[in-house]
Amino acid sequence: MLMIFKKTLITAGVVTTLLTTGCSMKQPMPSSLYFRQASLLMHMERCKRDGYLSSYDYYSGFQAMTYVVNTWDYDEATFKSQFNEISLNWKDIKATSNWCEGTKRDVANLIVEANNHKRASSQRAIENQQAIASISKSLQELGQSSQQAGQQALNSVQNMQIVTPTVTYPNNQININALPAPEGYEKTLVPSGTVGILRNTSFANGAKICEYSNGRAIRIQLSETCPNLLQP
Repeated sequence: MLMIFKKTLITAGVVTTLLTTGCSMKQPMPSSLYFRQASLLMHMERCKRDGYLSSYDYYSGFQAMTYVVNTWDYDEATFKSQFNEISLNWKDIKATSNWCEGTKRDVANLIVEANNHKRASSQRAIENQQAIASISKSLQELGQSSQQAGQQALNSVQNMQIVTPTVTYPNNQININALPAPEGYEKTLVPSGTVGILRNTSFANGAKICEYSNGRAIRIQLSETCPNLLQP
């Protein structure tokens, strides 16, 4: 009775160690996996106790099972209950060499499963890091390009020469008789006492030409108005 009690304490400690961590973000562990892992753990216990499973194989399998179980969101109480129920059902069945050979194969398969999952997880982690690094580099290059473009635009604005147009206002004190003679007219001053009356207005070479009845003419700016009388 004492030995059975001690065995129960050891088994409970093993299961408690196995179920050390859980993560609510993981997928719930299927009920079939509870049964399969609890059964395998029970067989490992019995085969190790009866000398058919080495301590190395047992602990290697135990570590692999710990890893596999912790990839799921499991319930510790459910796992313990399943383990105890299976152990109770097999308590009167003696372990044999053939039986434990099958357990060894199951342990080997479990180790392979755990190692494959570890490699896949490591590869995903590397790929995620590479993807993050690539995105970071692209954003950094985009930021640098935007900064350079902004600096170039700022430099262009700073270097831009703003030219204020020069406005020339007409001189109201122009001596109309001193202006160049329009084409076809003589360059002479209007005789004293001779008054010419505006007869015609024409445009030539960007200027306004005022023609008078005394045969004279003057050239003025387009914005100006021809005098009605051409006085000496």
